[in-house]
Amino acid sequence: MTTTYATKKSRRDHEKGLTQSERLISWYQDVDVDELRALEISEYEQERANQLFLEWSRNKNAPAQSIHIAQPLSFNKEPENLSVIERKLYEANKQDFEWYRSYFADLPDYLTKYFVNRYLAIFKKEGNREANTFLREKMEPARARVRLVLAQYSQLPTTHKITLLSEENDLEQSDFQQPQPKQIGFDFDRIEQNAKPSKERIIAELERDELKDMAFKLSCIINKKKSVIMEQHQQETGEEVDAALIIVYELLAQFVRSLGIKPARKYKKQTPLSATTDILKMSDEKWILNRLVRVRKIMREHLAIAMGQVSKRASAYCSWDCLREHKEQKEKNWEFIKNGMLFEEETGEEAELMGMVLKSISNPAILRHELMARCRGYEDIGNLLNLQGMFLTLTAPGKYHNNYQNGGFISHWNGASPKQTQDYLNNVWQRIRAKLGREEIRWFGLRVAEPHHDGTPHWHLLLWVRPQDALRVSDIFIRYAVKAEAMELFDKAELYYPVNYSAQSYVLSYQERIEKANRFKVPTKLYAKHYPCALADLRPEIEIPEQVKVATMQNQVTSLNINYKARCDVKFIDPSQGTATGYIAKYIAKNIDGYAMDDLVSDETGKSVKDMAKNVCAWKSRWAIRQFQFFGGAPVTTYRELRRYANLDKSSFMDYLTQLSRDEMLEIYKEMERKPNKKFVGPPIPDALLKDKKRFDAKRLFVMLSENYQPSLENQNGSAVAAMEAADKGDFQGYIMGQGGPFVPRKDLTVKNVYLELPFASPHGETVRKLEGFDASGVMVKTRVKNWTITKKPTTKTRIEKEYEVFKPTENPNTWKISRKRLKPNETNQAEAGALALSGGSAASRSSVNNCTRPQSEQVNSDHDIELSPLVEYEISRLINEHDLTESFRQNLLKGRWLRVTEEKSVKLHIGDGERRPDQIVYRNEFKPDLSWLGEKAEPEPEVIQLTEDDDYPQPDLSIFAHDVPAATSWSEYKEMIEDWPLA
Repeated sequence: MTTTYATKKSRRDHEKGLTQSERLISWYQDVDVDELRALEISEYEQERANQLFLEWSRNKNAPAQSIHIAQPLSFNKEPENLSVIERKLYEANKQDFEWYRSYFADLPDYLTKYFVNRYLAIFKKEGNREANTFLREKMEPARARVRLVLAQYSQLPTTHKITLLSEENDLEQSDFQQPQPKQIGFDFDRIEQNAKPSKERIIAELERDELKDMAFKLSCIINKKKSVIMEQHQQETGEEVDAALIIVYELLAQFVRSLGIKPARKYKKQTPLSATTDILKMSDEKWILNRLVRVRKIMREHLAIAMGQVSKRASAYCSWDCLREHKEQKEKNWEFIKNGMLFEEETGEEAELMGMVLKSISNPAILRHELMARCRGYEDIGNLLNLQGMFLTLTAPGKYHNNYQNGGFISHWNGASPKQTQDYLNNVWQRIRAKLGREEIRWFGLRVAEPHHDGTPHWHLLLWVRPQDALRVSDIFIRYAVKAEAMELFDKAELYYPVNYSAQSYVLSYQERIEKANRFKVPTKLYAKHYPCALADLRPEIEIPEQVKVATMQNQVTSLNINYKARCDVKFIDPSQGTATGYIAKYIAKNIDGYAMDDLVSDETGKSVKDMAKNVCAWKSRWAIRQFQFFGGAPVTTYRELRRYANLDKSSFMDYLTQLSRDEMLEIYKEMERKPNKKFVGPPIPDALLKDKKRFDAKRLFVMLSENYQPSLENQNGSAVAAMEAADKGDFQGYIMGQGGPFVPRKDLTVKNVYLELPFASPHGETVRKLEGFDASGVMVKTRVKNWTITKKPTTKTRIEKEYEVFKPTENPNTWKISRKRLKPNETNQAEAGALALSGGSAASRSSVNNCTRPQSEQVNSDHDIELSPLVEYEISRLINEHDLTESFRQNLLKGRWLRVTEEKSVKLHIGDGERRPDQIVYRNEFKPDLSWLGEKAEPEPEVIQLTEDDDYPQPDLSIFAHDVPAATSWSEYKEMIEDWPLA
């Protein structure tokens, strides 16, 4: 509305007739309410205004007196509810606090620490102007990216939402309130209007204890919702109850989904039983806690990516916070492994958990060996079938990347996380595989997923195809790889001027003039006069093998005229330049432990490849990305079970040999040499030499039989036997060919896994499947013959108790039989054991069973009275003579102790029962494992000082304690050095 001169004059004439109080009231009425609240009026002015209002009410016609209205004074009153970071900012710059506070208002405190410290440093050094410029130019883009990410997690529960839910459901005082109308849904907008303001914290800011508290409250809320839903859908008949269970699940899943948590669902089509187990999961506090912990990790790392904390210039592949948490978790896991023991219930056998873990694929070195063996097996099959190897690279469009390699945010980033990018790559690969299937193109191979410097994943694929299908595969691969956001792969010049000219000089000069005038338009006269011009070939130059050219009669990897290098890449394996396994080896090593890459530096990060392997492992663990995947061939689980069977077969054979004499072992050797499928390697030994008992004694025959024994599978199907023998040798090619080849369907495998199903074995009533063995052409072979239990290492005295299961067919005790014997460890505190011994000693003389004779099985004979097998006696005497041990060595062995023979070797005697288990000497090599994959560095060996005869006792150099020599390090520097000392 425009104010004219007449309007102003009429207003002044009106104000002249007002009293002093009326003028003040009119001034207050003209002030906007929001502006009035923003002004800080002193208490004196407020009291004066009240007095003037009373005067006006008593005498409205009093003449107006000219007064001076003081301007509202500004006071530096500290705002309330400031966080630690906001308080630091307020104390540094109070003048602009309300302006720059908005930059940090909606961001988690742990993310804004860098920008706050940077702002304070610039403000202190360069002043207010430069510090505010830093916020506008640097903080504002990061703030926009964080909002983009937070919008994806807006449904997740926060502390404020949990408070509202708890108040609505009356968790603490539900028993003392009047019954309220029950509802299934929850309206946050309605309840927030009457709720008290509270500090809202997102899941990414919470610690584990706070997550436990949130999980407990959510479980109470979900259980109450479940009871409400079940009351509303009560049924009587069995069919109605089954149908109601599915409805209850759907409603409860809808409520859980409204909290931003993915509901539990194992099967796409629900049954009453599966719905029941899923309902139990969603109402379980532990299940909710696991989901919250997982979401917290993902959300925290996603926000770190948005803030630019994952990049080449900050922390490559993953944030420092992610790397620290991953390392701490690995150390906790390793501490548990070191303090764990394995106990076998039936035999009482014990083993260290650490040794078993280091021998499994949980050890990165063994995992790397297995992957290399599988790659080599695939390559050998490709060479055997004369296939062409192809190395493909697949990455996501630019909108999935968040940081440039040289630094700086990518403006068109869509806020995708590495997991979402992995899902995109999976979707593209699914379409490629479906297209290859429709084209009836057979292939097999593997893929490796690894991150860019900003955490965005990309794939490397190694495929083997027929030479006549190679270019068709590359064309399909490129077409699907560039389908999304294809326009970003073109430059402007390529879009508007896509021709190459090959004409005479006068034509070129004419072309140059046209280009100078308008370089992004094709001259029409060149087409009209049929000058020699052609469409520019934008495709990269790829060297295609001759066998592929001959088989396909083509010389281009794709018919698309596009520069696809930024999205994908295609290379053909040339055996003359290197093997396919050697090509993929570096990608396997750099994504596991960086083996044999000490001197290599990453082109993308500029840092050591071996050091960055820890970041890659942390990245993989945080985003749950499958790094290695093989396509085609036979299952690796069956391969491992066949190797396990071979080890069990050889171990059983060696146990059998320990019970035989020399003559019996000699007969076995001669008999196995005469078999057509002999199990020994090398030429046979003549009988004349075998008769020499001194040269070929029992020990040497035992070694010969055990070392040269080749496990085999008693099966009529030769393919199953060949698969087992190849697996035992680590020949993955022979294993796959024995299973039926690289293209064999799962239903036609020669050897299949066998699982034992345990119904209702999980805490939520699910059926648990345990691997039991394998089926070789209809013959079941059990490989899991022992039932191991993980226990802690005994810090107290451990006793082995015997439990018997008695079969009682009748009431007559004479018909009772012991059906099973079980050994169980029982840990007893040393103090309790001593107290029990003392109490037993005081009552020993008058005990009712004191004079009873102990059973013969429990009588303890002297060490010299125990008879051992001849082989064990021979081994004990050999150890005593070889290592100059005393005679007490045998006595300590009979007591069941581990005895150290050398620095790396220990022995223990297992006394057999005379029936199933023979006497046996067990060796244990205590080597120091390579723990570089845990981030631990090997301690340097202590320096050894050789003493001479002249100086047997060297004296220390005490000159460093002279008073006239100044200290090399100041006390302040020395104090900083010892601040990280772990001991108090």
